[in-house]
Amino acid sequence: MFHLLHPFYLLGLFLTSVPLILHLLGRRRIKERPFSSLFLLKEIKKSSSIWMRIKDLILLLLRIFFILFIVIGFSHPLVLSPVPFLGKEAPKDVAILIDVSMSMGAEGVFEKAKQEVKEVFGRLGSGNSILLIAFSDRIEEEREIIDEAELNSFLDHLKVTFRSTDMLPPLDVAKKELLKREGFSKEIFIVSDFQKSALKNIQSIYSNLRKKKINVYASCIEGSRKNIFFTGFQIEPPFPLPGLRLKIFPELISNEKGSIPVELFMGGVMKGIKKTEERKDVFFEIEPGKAGYKSGFFRTKGDSLTLDNNYYFSFYVPENLNILLVGKGTEYFYLANALSPGIKTPIKLTTIEPVKLSRINPSQYNLLILYNIKFDGYVKARTMDFLRNGGGVLFVMGNEFLSEVNKNILEEIHIVKKNDSKKGFFSIKTVDTGFKPLSDFKDKGLKNLYDTKFFQYFTIKSNMKAVIQGRNGDPMMLAGNINGGEFVLFPFAFNPEWTQLPLKAIFVPLVYRLTFYLAARQEKLPENQVGEPIKISVSKKVKQPLFILPDGKKKSPTFSTTGDDYILKDTELPGIYKFIPQLGETISIAVNVKEEESRLDVATFEELEFLFPDINKSEKREGFATSGKRWIDLFPFFIILSLLFLTAELVLENK
Repeated sequence: MFHLLHPFYLLGLFLTSVPLILHLLGRRRIKERPFSSLFLLKEIKKSSSIWMRIKDLILLLLRIFFILFIVIGFSHPLVLSPVPFLGKEAPKDVAILIDVSMSMGAEGVFEKAKQEVKEVFGRLGSGNSILLIAFSDRIEEEREIIDEAELNSFLDHLKVTFRSTDMLPPLDVAKKELLKREGFSKEIFIVSDFQKSALKNIQSIYSNLRKKKINVYASCIEGSRKNIFFTGFQIEPPFPLPGLRLKIFPELISNEKGSIPVELFMGGVMKGIKKTEERKDVFFEIEPGKAGYKSGFFRTKGDSLTLDNNYYFSFYVPENLNILLVGKGTEYFYLANALSPGIKTPIKLTTIEPVKLSRINPSQYNLLILYNIKFDGYVKARTMDFLRNGGGVLFVMGNEFLSEVNKNILEEIHIVKKNDSKKGFFSIKTVDTGFKPLSDFKDKGLKNLYDTKFFQYFTIKSNMKAVIQGRNGDPMMLAGNINGGEFVLFPFAFNPEWTQLPLKAIFVPLVYRLTFYLAARQEKLPENQVGEPIKISVSKKVKQPLFILPDGKKKSPTFSTTGDDYILKDTELPGIYKFIPQLGETISIAVNVKEEESRLDVATFEELEFLFPDINKSEKREGFATSGKRWIDLFPFFIILSLLFLTAELVLENK
């Protein structure tokens, strides 16, 4: 068996044509001239002799073979040794990729990975070019390893990060580095738990590796897969306010059976501990206190990940919920008193006449209530803009719409007719408790609603959902999404001429639930993940902006040149980052590990083989080190041959 270690040098074979070209140029025909000198005639006879022609041919061949053997020698031809004690193993170019993403922090996994790297290094033997790359979703460290001592030093200082996994960067770097080198063979060893999320979009680079004849080996590191992690949280009501008790719902996923303890911490203090139960949501009740930014984290036990796998959260509690009620003051008496009962509440109600709406920007309010006013001109324009920006609208009809029968009042909302019971009344047939504002009403509350009498209402035809229906099938309350915002419609007025509802005990709770459901959500604080930059927008430029990191270190952000954002580029740790725009003010930002890393969803070697048919297990690697084959480098032989031909050429030239 014959191989070339550096085949690139064979391009030098073109140089063998140089002596031939020079030889042919030297044989150009010389013009004949008459000479009378006998001496010159003797010289001509000598130069044209057969011996001189043979000598020139031999010199040409010696020069060609000299160049030929030099070129072949530097390409390092290797032949298989006929005996086991002669020759040596052929050098290889090898890259070992070790995963240091967070999922490798599962109990015992990273130690197994480091041991596997040592075993791979030991099997490769000495004399090879070995590149060691530690990676997560980026290249963490890259080093050329010469001996075992250097390898141990590298591994001892290597730590698992909180970052996710991406195999594209290390495979790309390994490919480029290996192709620069001239080893006999090229191999990549991947030591990882092989999270499935990290295998996306690497088929193309894997195919490219195979085309370049780079062999890929995988070491699948297995460990405990007991997995309990958080994916998010919810707050009820979704519009938190001072003085209102909040329910915080952690979103937990577990592959373990039985109850799991969940702890809530806020302000460095444990606020409670609950155990999960089948078919029941775990939640904590808290009093948010004063307005401002609030933060905390959920913690659980039993997950095989030994790193910080808590879920951090932050939210903002405004001072008030600002409501704009547009209508005539004598009509919305019951609704206004339900929202503003004369005692101190976190709801701030502003009431205006319809004519003043053109001079007010509704975007500064969290909820827009239109009470018995027509949708025309500026009212429609302002309402549609408010909905487009994510606002919610509560629309209550009344006598103003008598002239609108058989007309569209807004998009697909069509008034069919006005119903008047005269001496009787209408009642409710069904209530959709799947609609969030109605879901918390139990037996007594629902009975109170079912007992409500209605004396007048408009029959509405619409694509919106009828969440309350009368006995004749007409909708008594509709809800849906219009122009991007939530919209709730009552086809009757809130006064005793139309219905008993304002006099019922359920009226105030219903109004409050609708208010918090429709209120434009507070601008959610950005959900950041480890490795991603934090961007904070402020209304005015800050003199000395500062971030306090979860480990207590301080760092100054950079200011965006394209906007009013302060950017913190490095988020290497999960936790609460505190931005201090000015003295006495703190904005809390939660940074969490990517869910795909907390979710220990790994691929088996069989699954890897399905995706990448030519991949091999590292322990089954068949190479020069494991096969016992030894190779003889013919470089010295061809160099000696070239020197012999050079010597012969010099001797013959001087004869």
